[in-house]
Amino acid sequence: MLAAATTKPDDAISNLSGWADKVVGYSPSWLSNSNADNWGIWIGAALIAVALATWITPWAARWVRDRKWWHGKVRFTIPEAACLLCGLRPSQFDTHERAKALANDILGGVRNGMIRIDGEAWTANNIGLAIGPNPSKYPKKPDATLDTSIGKNALEGFAKNRGFKLPWPLSKTD
Repeated sequence: MLAAATTKPDDAISNLSGWADKVVGYSPSWLSNSNADNWGIWIGAALIAVALATWITPWAARWVRDRKWWHGKVRFTIPEAACLLCGLRPSQFDTHERAKALANDILGGVRNGMIRIDGEAWTANNIGLAIGPNPSKYPKKPDATLDTSIGKNALEGFAKNRGFKLPWPLSKTD
């Protein structure tokens, strides 16, 4: 193959035939066919593709397995937040009862104004909400659903208050 690659295409077959004579002791008839040059290129390309696939497939499988689905996200839907707290992937939410219970707990906090949704800021207007036995820090949102997004900071606060561990280190400031 190397000898064929270093010469003109017209001479490649004769070089391969010569190498076959030296290595095997005879030159197969298919090497003298005019299409043998194309077959040699295709077979070589196929061998290279198989070698690359053999190396890339385990690497890609390892990358997919080890990839963190939450990496780089700053907002999470309530089911995603519950899955993070349970150490699951979002696709496992529907089959995991603890994640569903946590999602309902977070949703109740959002609806009662105890958990901040994404993009909601603490302002002076929210001070008037802090009355009663369980004062809410944020406006109540009775129409919030599981599709509501909460920010990463709100999720960290929930995890700190409830003693949950997140896959990233929590900030030391309160």
